[in-house]
Formats: sequence, structure tokens, C-alpha cells
Amino acid sequence: MSEEVVKVDTKGVFRRLMRMLQPHYGKIGLGLFLLILSGPCEIFPGLVWKFVADDVVPLREWLSLPGRHGHHTPVFWTWFTVGGRITSPKSLLASSIVWLFAVYLLGEILQTIQ
Repeated sequence: MSEEVVKVDTKGVFRRLMRMLQPHYGKIGLGLFLLILSGPCEIFPGLVWKFVADDVVPLREWLSLPGRHGHHTPVFWTWFTVGGRITSPKSLLASSIVWLFAVYLLGEILQTIQ
């Protein structure tokens, strides 16, 4: 016994679904906006640990060397040192962890709202 394959016309399905979702466009847009905002918060922990490994850990060695030494990530250096106010390696590590927690918390809040 052979079964007949019936072809279903699916050309208008997407347009029909979009029309059915029309009352929810605002919520969908807000969800997409919050998703985009929370994206950098997911990348931030890796950037923090890069800063710690490249700028904070070798800081003790740099302080003992003569001359001026640049930082690998000047934007994070300014941010984590609170404009140059924090200079000790242990304080920089603590500041990095506080910023890490704050940004991660912001990302979790945005994802929860989403």
C-alpha cells in the first residue's frame, strides 16, 4: 500500500503568524532591546579577568622598574582605578571584583526583566 504525500501550502504562514503577534509587538521589541543590552554584560567577566591578568598582576613588577609603563587596557585602567585613585594591586583586584559583580548583577536583572 502506498501512501499519498499531501503537500501543504506554507507560503503565508509567516505573514499570518506576524499578524497574530501584532498586539505583542511592544513586548517583543522590549525583550529584544533588553537582550541586546544584556549581551555586553555576558562578555564583561572575561574582560575583567584579562585586565587582572595583564594589568594588575604584573603591576608589582612594573612599580619596581624605572621609567613609565603603559597599560594594556587603558579604558579599564581608568575605570577600575576610579580615575587613578586606586593604585595598590590588592585594591585594584578588589575594585575589579566589585565592578565584575555590579555589571554581572545588571546583566542578570536585564535578563530577568526580559
